[in-house]
Amino acid sequence: MTTTSDSNIPNACITAYALSHHPIYRISQIYQFVILTLAVFPLVYFIFFKIIRSRFHGNLKVFHLSKCRKTLYFQWILNGYFGSVLLFNVAFLFMGFIQVVIPLIVSNECDLIINPFYYRIGCITGSLLMTLPTFFPISITIERFFATKMAKSYEKTPVMLGPILTVSVILIDSFLVFLIYENEEFSVGSISFVFLPAGVAPKMFSFFWMMLALNIVNFVFNFFLLNENSRLKKSNSTLTVRYQLEEVYLSTKFAISVIFVHVIFFGIYVSLTILSRYFGGFIIEDPINLSAVRGALMTMIATYNLIIGILAVYLYKRIQIKKSVEINGKIQMKSTGKAGARNYENAIFSIWNSTSSVTSKPTNAHSLTYHPIYRISQIYQLIVLGLSVIPLVYFIFWKVLKSSFHGNLKKLNPYFQCLLLGYFGAILSFSTVFLFLVIYFYRLGQKQTCGSVKGRKLTTQGRFIHVLYQKQN
Repeated sequence: MTTTSDSNIPNACITAYALSHHPIYRISQIYQFVILTLAVFPLVYFIFFKIIRSRFHGNLKVFHLSKCRKTLYFQWILNGYFGSVLLFNVAFLFMGFIQVVIPLIVSNECDLIINPFYYRIGCITGSLLMTLPTFFPISITIERFFATKMAKSYEKTPVMLGPILTVSVILIDSFLVFLIYENEEFSVGSISFVFLPAGVAPKMFSFFWMMLALNIVNFVFNFFLLNENSRLKKSNSTLTVRYQLEEVYLSTKFAISVIFVHVIFFGIYVSLTILSRYFGGFIIEDPINLSAVRGALMTMIATYNLIIGILAVYLYKRIQIKKSVEINGKIQMKSTGKAGARNYENAIFSIWNSTSSVTSKPTNAHSLTYHPIYRISQIYQLIVLGLSVIPLVYFIFWKVLKSSFHGNLKKLNPYFQCLLLGYFGAILSFSTVFLFLVIYFYRLGQKQTCGSVKGRKLTTQGRFIHVLYQKQN
């Protein structure tokens, strides 16, 4: 290990100190810790309150057991995928907490470097948990393929495919990670668990490229599965088979949505990481700045963990609602009693909705408001705006106002402070106003959804159903 000429502190320790206190690297560490913490809640909720407790709707009692048995294939693989994402999230949350706290409590620069023993454990564990979710989309597609080919008799198949695929994915990924790290000695530590050893990085990047190519091919193949499911669903079949085909179709749509988001984030992360490693030096000459940017790229995975958890809950709820509507639409409507009253109200609401879509364009606004990409961007914007207020307020009131510039800037100190106050004050005002606007429109959208049918006039068809219902009762 080399040292500087005017100090006994090793160069590695000086580099670790400079990188740990680099503003881009430091902010990215705090951001990653916050996002990883937030991501735990939707992931835990989806796994333990949606997948494990899932029950598919059906008015015919004979389908209840068979449907639960049939979904065990899909539940096994979904639990494996989201379980691996949750484990990775928790592991990196622990590592992220260490990365945030260590610079605040260390006594010298060399304490910032992680011990080689702990670096080995954290790096191998992180690589295993990070690559494991990249295999599960392929296993999901294999399961959906069998579900499509055997849709009419899938509920009678023994529950073996899901466990076999899940265990196989874990074993294959573990074996490949073992081969990658087999000859790595970890003779020196590192400033972060996310930085790969020099001998491992080329092999790991080749692994990333291979998995990205497989995931893209897998995603394209899912469109053929969806088209096949759509064709089967439209075929003339008995009511029993139609229920089964509808379930396979909706669950396949859910799987494709999850795989799509996974491929997008994983593809962007792999591309940017490899480009920054091999070509980043041509753009950013300072190695400290380049390392800070490479460390900041890791926050994309934390963002993905948060988004995929929220999106999974949202899509699952949409699927359950659609399945309920499909099943209820195939059942003969009653016109008397409480059930008749509900059918009457549903019919009136349906006419109001169809009429309003012709006379105005609320349907377009409603579709945009509840589009998953637009909805997630609103929530993300709300979180980031809320977080941005804290550093802006701190910098203005505890840094700019209390600053005392030295040298030639002393004479310009009052004027320079006014410029800084004006600039950062404008940013803070914009951030605060925009934060309240986002909250206001979010709550307004909720109120309009709850009261969207109020104030609409009853059409001729609606009045006819109203009179017909009163005559029947």
